[in-house]
Order: sequence, then C-alpha cells, then structure tokens
Amino acid sequence: MKKLFTLLLGAVLGCALTHAATNWDVATNVLQGKTAWVSTNANGADALETRLTDGNRGSSWQAAGANNGIGTCLSQNVDGFHDWVMIDLGATKSLNHLQFDQQSANAKSFDVYLVDTKPEIVTNTYSYNDGAGSLTYFTLSEFPGNNTPIASVTDLPYVADHNYANFDFSDVDNLPSGQYLIMWITAEDENWAKTYGTCIWEIAATEYDATLSAFNILSIQGDAEI
Repeated sequence: MKKLFTLLLGAVLGCALTHAATNWDVATNVLQGKTAWVSTNANGADALETRLTDGNRGSSWQAAGANNGIGTCLSQNVDGFHDWVMIDLGATKSLNHLQFDQQSANAKSFDVYLVDTKPEIVTNTYSYNDGAGSLTYFTLSEFPGNNTPIASVTDLPYVADHNYANFDFSDVDNLPSGQYLIMWITAEDENWAKTYGTCIWEIAATEYDATLSAFNILSIQGDAEI
C-alpha cells in the first residue's frame, strides 16, 4: 500500500479538500455496486450499507442512535467505540478523487484509510435499559493500529441536507492505493448525528488512469430531500 498524507480542513498536504460542491455528473465511480460493511445500522435494519454505493443520493446509510432506543449514537455509550464504513474495491486500485455526501446528521471529523488487507470484523452486543434491550454492533480488530490515513477532516462545517467533502490527489507518484477503503468517524455533528447517528448518502471515488491526459471527473446525478 502507498501511504500518502493526513489532511486537516483548511490545510493542503499533497491533496486538496473542498467543502462545497455542486451536483455531480457520473463518470466512473469505482465504488458503485461494491460490497460495504458498517459498524451499526439504525433501528436494527439490515443491509443499509448497500445504500452507500448504490449510486442513489436519495437513499442513505444511518448509524445506530436514538432511533434504536439507546438515547444517543453508540460512541456516546461505549468507551473507545467509533462508527466506521468499509468498502471493498474488488482489487487494489490507485485513487485520484474521493467524494463523501452526507446528510445534516454528518460525521464532523473523520479519517480515511486505504489498506490492502481487510481488517477482521468483530461482532459485539450492547445492552441497555437494564438489559431490557440490546444492539448488535461491529468493530474492526486492531484498527487503525499502525495504518496511516490518506486524508482526514476535522470540524467539517454544518450544512443542511447534502454536506460534501471532496478529496483530490494530484501527486501521481504518490497516489493512495489499496483494496479496502475505510471511513473512520472520530466525531459526530452535534446538531443531529450525536443523537441520531451519522447519515451518509453516498461515497464515491475515481481511479487514476495513466493513459488519460487529465484525471477522471466524477459526479452523481440528481438531488433528494430528507
């Protein structure tokens, strides 16, 4: 795996982060249709993670929170717990662009990793209300460990509805590469996500193509209401 840089909002260290974005026009999203895993699902629902890579910005994944009966998102209840998303690219790929489209209940701070080996997913149970209720959640064994983020966001500004974080990697000699893309959430937005859980419409990426004179341009069509 090629390790790149950590990027804080407002600082550029080998890749550029932009916060605002217009509607996207799909080119080649290498994440679309790929298998995803998540730490938790709202309301105990199954397979919400498929919404992260379905190409539809009108459907979203939502982490567990107040809607599950636990009062707040799980990171506020379990010491050391982080919500996360992992997507299998299917093979090792070098990326030049990443785009995260979140709802108002967004991850305010998060790290992005691209690794070659899939971390072990561990099943856990959280009991609440004196044992009257329980919630299944998942952790990544020994992660992040010694892995270095390819990019990071700290204190993403609050935006209603669609909240974008876009990363462009311009150093073709040091592009991030790997098979498993992991979004590691370190802080939830205090307006909604800390209570109801992080909500993400879509995650998208483009692969660097050395045969092209310019990088692929990625966008996703359409808009939606919560």
